[in-house]
Amino acid sequence: MKTKKLTPKQKLFCQLFATDENCFGNGTQAYLKAFSTKKHPVTYKTARVESHRLLTNPNVSAESRKLMDIFISNEVVDAELATVILQYADLSSKVAAIREYNKVKGRITEKIEHSGEIETKVDLTELKDFIKWRKKQSKK
Repeated sequence: MKTKKLTPKQKLFCQLFATDENCFGNGTQAYLKAFSTKKHPVTYKTARVESHRLLTNPNVSAESRKLMDIFISNEVVDAELATVILQYADLSSKVAAIREYNKVKGRITEKIEHSGEIETKVDLTELKDFIKWRKKQSKK
């Protein structure tokens, strides 16, 4: 597949979507900022539709991902989590951030429960023979 160059407005859209504090991850807001002008204003509805169209464009999507990979490093995420953890205004966000931080640091793991049968493809006769063989080996 041949990649096409992005237009200056598409590049701006990607930059806003991937790095702007007010538009980060919000295609509609990034589209409004990148494409709306006084002479040619863009409606919110149009921005929603067009931002979706842009974000499904492989070239725009690739550029946005590339910029996000640069912008969102482990240090940035750790700093953002620390900001939420150290605040006192929104306790539910604080608890969620602490939980996420502990998952990232390997302090907690998620418990997964399973109900139902688990199909195995182990022949029990082979398993018993292996156990007998292993016991004989350990006695040697």
